[in-house]
Amino acid sequence: MVLIRTCALYSRSFFVELLCGPHSLLNIEFCFGSNRAIVLRSCSNDIDTNHSIEADNVLEAGMKFRLTIVVHNTYYDVLLNDSSIALFPHRYPPRLVQCLAISKFVNIHIIDLEGLTAKKGMTTRSMDDQPIESSLDQWNTPN
Repeated sequence: MVLIRTCALYSRSFFVELLCGPHSLLNIEFCFGSNRAIVLRSCSNDIDTNHSIEADNVLEAGMKFRLTIVVHNTYYDVLLNDSSIALFPHRYPPRLVQCLAISKFVNIHIIDLEGLTAKKGMTTRSMDDQPIESSLDQWNTPN
């Protein structure tokens, strides 16, 4: 499970992404403005069709929120402030996750990672190179 406590800094798009090499296993993009939605997708060079789901975006700039990604056998349950917004099917096994990427238009307060293995010598940093408080230094695969 990945739990992120944060707030949206601007009325601009931002994303949270689970990556494995060049593959985006799960991308959650928060869109604002005229295209206001939360778009969940996966992308890979070796899959002909890339799956996406849209959900309502209830966030406003500066609003605190909790994003939780719960990994099940065949899907991710994505929760926003403890309410499920989407069930997203796995395209690749979640044990392949190597990286958690978060865009810079959010202010991260804490990231909790449960059921994941720490990888020594690595640190967790945002895309603008700011340290993030985390329950693990770095992680790569679920147990």
